[in-house]
Amino acid sequence: KKSLTEIKDVLASRGLSLGSRLENWPPAGFAREESA
Repeated sequence: KKSLTEIKDVLASRGLSLGSRLENWPPAGFAREESA
């Protein structure tokens, strides 16, 4: 199991942070079929 710190490090290394809002996710059309 990864610790919370390790998970945070992985997210930070990808330019994300825990609690960040992905305002443009999902991309337009990503789940269009399911939400229609």
